[in-house]
Amino acid sequence: MKATVYFIQLSDAQVAKINGPVGCGGGWGGAVGRTYWKAQNKGEYKNAALLGMIQPAAKLEAYDAENVFHMIQNHQTPWTASEHVEVLTDKPRSMMVGDVIVWEDGTTEVVARFGFEKYEGDFKKMLKEQSELGAYFFQTTLDKALEYVEKETA
Repeated sequence: MKATVYFIQLSDAQVAKINGPVGCGGGWGGAVGRTYWKAQNKGEYKNAALLGMIQPAAKLEAYDAENVFHMIQNHQTPWTASEHVEVLTDKPRSMMVGDVIVWEDGTTEVVARFGFEKYEGDFKKMLKEQSELGAYFFQTTLDKALEYVEKETA
């Protein structure tokens, strides 16, 4: 059956935020760090999707979640070299706890500490809705920044 793998992935800007001063929202206790940790360890994906942390990583054919997990591991050769996997990420890594498998029938499984857990709800719908909301916030913020720059440079 066809599957799409999603990684919980930090952008370079989010990594910089986590590595920034704690008093300025940095560190793992800041909003970015907490959101990443909750997605990775608690399966709380809504805010991670809003912040663009959930990224498609691969498409492949597999017979179960264990098979997917095995195929998206770096063994003697990187999984990205496999002719059986379509690479969708520019930051490949092995699958790990919190990553998500969405099957073509909509069934969704999450990599757990031991094995896999079923995701309750429509993962793709949640991802789409939160991504649209994140894009709206970004555009609104960009518009405000452009207004400011326009005034400052007039």
